[in-house]
Amino acid sequence: MLKTTDVGDSWDRLPYNMIDVLRALVMFDDERGIIGANLGRFYRTTDNWNSFTTVILSGFGHAACPSFVDDQLGWAASESGRIARTTDGGATWTLQTSGTTNAFVALHFANDQLGFAAPPAHSCYAPPTVAPPGHPCPPLSAPACVPSISSMHRTASP
Repeated sequence: MLKTTDVGDSWDRLPYNMIDVLRALVMFDDERGIIGANLGRFYRTTDNWNSFTTVILSGFGHAACPSFVDDQLGWAASESGRIARTTDGGATWTLQTSGTTNAFVALHFANDQLGFAAPPAHSCYAPPTVAPPGHPCPPLSAPACVPSISSMHRTASP
């Protein structure tokens, strides 16, 4: 993992002693953050990654994209189509029903109620009457193919 303190002009390597592939990082401030990793593993820090705790969400799969509306309430999506929710900054997670087993590559919550999850390129979600025979995606309700979305970011309202 790398860290900058000068707007990206230089980067310092932090000691790496985590056992997984790190997949997504969210920092709440300069000390507290969370990383989503392989096999439902989440790493949390309160001291700028000098130390961390590990939380494992069994059956979650590879964490792809955490999204938090504040430092306590957040969600994470996985490459196996699962979504989990935390209300305590990632100390514990609860699986939610997503309705699919397709991978998610982006997840964003605009507030504590409104969220969006995006599949990778060429994932097609179609109602049963539109899906062609042998279609690889399970049928859902939105009749549109989704282009590739590699990241989604929250922006401040004007």
